[in-house]
Amino acid sequence: MPCLPPQPPVIKALTAIAGGDLRGAQEGEALVLQHAPRDGCAALILIPISIIWIAVIVSMALDAARHPAPYDIFWLAVISLMVLGMWGYVIYSLFATDQIRVDGERLVYTRRVLIPIRRREVLLTRIANVDLRTIPTGERTQTIIRIDTDGGSLSFGKGIDPEELANWAKLLRERVMTSARHTMPAPLHIDQVEDAKQSRHQQAMEIVLNSMHVTTEQVATDPALQRKVMERVANSEVFLRNEEQSRSARPRNQRHSRLGQALSREYNDLGCGAALLLLALVVVGLSFIPHLLASLMVILQFGIHAYDAGLRIQPHKEFLLTNGQTVAPQYQGLYVVLFFVAMLIWIFLAFLVAILAHHVAIFVHKLRASSQ
Repeated sequence: MPCLPPQPPVIKALTAIAGGDLRGAQEGEALVLQHAPRDGCAALILIPISIIWIAVIVSMALDAARHPAPYDIFWLAVISLMVLGMWGYVIYSLFATDQIRVDGERLVYTRRVLIPIRRREVLLTRIANVDLRTIPTGERTQTIIRIDTDGGSLSFGKGIDPEELANWAKLLRERVMTSARHTMPAPLHIDQVEDAKQSRHQQAMEIVLNSMHVTTEQVATDPALQRKVMERVANSEVFLRNEEQSRSARPRNQRHSRLGQALSREYNDLGCGAALLLLALVVVGLSFIPHLLASLMVILQFGIHAYDAGLRIQPHKEFLLTNGQTVAPQYQGLYVVLFFVAMLIWIFLAFLVAILAHHVAIFVHKLRASSQ
């Protein structure tokens, strides 16, 4: 039965938050597979955003209490519903868990988000097939375990490595066929994944042996050389697999420009740390760009001397100036246009900084690995 190697407590905690892990265990006579289809990184990004919106809601609620207006109450209700939806997604992203339990003559699928929210029970004799399937997700595809039954199908393991899923799907097939005492169609997709893995391993082995100018006989008789070769083979397999994934994604990207493809690929590959950096930079932009544009509107309408004399737009007062006047409508419109343009430029620059930080982190990690 395949199992995951033991992990340090810190890595285990971070993995639990990030989600995406799949673990199996034998509990007595029952086989239990548990998957965390959550995205803790997205939750960590949404939490500070939702806190900012909560502060906005509190400010709007206080203003509405002092000066009730249907327009303000409508937007207060809309933003409140949006924040509730964000917190619902945060809770799901942090605590969602899928479980498949094969016990006796039944397969029980349960989804929990703190409490069970979905449960389905299927007799093993009604399971027609267990195999892998690929589903499109944006510009790439993901592999899942699909369990076909008389009453429909169950999907499990979205986001898990296909080769790991193939191992668990084989184990699940064998358990169902043994308990139900019936056969299933050939697992075509499982076989494809295993054949691709074996072919990739052979190709990587040939590449490494040719680059090191050694033969399989020399490797077999030298343990130190064998360890070195296997390390390089593992790295080559990762490289070849990334190339395969890139080739499989290219037909879906034919309508996009090369720059769009590159940016989309970089965004999908951003780590949690780089994504949090991007969020922090966007928040910084939301903090200083409105103040910068407010000063610019004062200078354009009243001149630099008025600005030097202390004339400012009062915060949260809808273009009300400190001298009691308001900003002219044309400058209010210019402020709105410039705000959206400036934020788009700022977000793009922040995105480039996050990509750079992500690649620097990868480079540093490779340096440390090579030094060890």
